Amino acid sequence: MALTSQAQLDGFLLQKWHEAGLPKPTWVKPIIGTFASSIIDKRLGCLSPGDWNPVRYALAQVVAPPFFDKPS
Repeated sequence: MALTSQAQLDGFLLQKWHEAGLPKPTWVKPIIGTFASSIIDKRLGCLSPGDWNPVRYALAQVVAPPFFDKPS
């Protein structure tokens, strides 16, 4: 999923972006994209365990929205 430092109305802010090693507050955009590994220069960070659940939910909504209920 796409990450951006620009606020997103349809995305969500990573709560532990700084702990993840990201340089600025970071939003997850609900779109899927791919990159060739040859164009990736370095790893910027790694999501904290607490930020993985919202990312998984957002991914499920993009891939198959009618099959997933919002977690309580």
